Amino acid sequence: MRGRAGFRCLLTAPGAPLGLVKSSDLVVCDPMSVLPVELRAMPLPAQGAIIGVCSGGMIGAIGGLVVGLLAYPPTAWFAVFELGVPAAIAGGVVGVIAALIVEAARRLKSLIATAIAGRREDTTPLP
Repeated sequence: MRGRAGFRCLLTAPGAPLGLVKSSDLVVCDPMSVLPVELRAMPLPAQGAIIGVCSGGMIGAIGGLVVGLLAYPPTAWFAVFELGVPAAIAGGVVGVIAALIVEAARRLKSLIATAIAGRREDTTPLP
C-alpha cells in the first residue's frame, strides 16, 4: 500500500521498537501526514527544539552555501556545515526557550483563571 506521495511509512504503537512487532501491527501511510502527528505527541520543549534545529540549520546551511559560493566555490560545501551546524544549535536553544516561555504563560494563565474562579465562589453573599 502506498501513501499519496508514493512513499512507504511503517508505524507501530508509540514507543515500540520496529523490529519487535508483528507484521499485522504495522500500518502503511504517508510520511508527511505522520510527521505532524508525531510532533504533536511530544512535549512542547521537544517540539520547540526540533522545529528550531530544523529551521535554524536550514537557514544556516543555505546562508553558508551562498557565502561559500561567493568566497571560494571549491570549498563551498564546507561553508554549509560551518554556518549550518552553529545555526542549528542556536535554533534549537531558541526553540526550547520559546517553548518554555509558552508553557510558562499557559500555566500562569491557568493559575490566574483558577484563582479568579475561586474568588468568585468566595464572594457570594451570605444569606
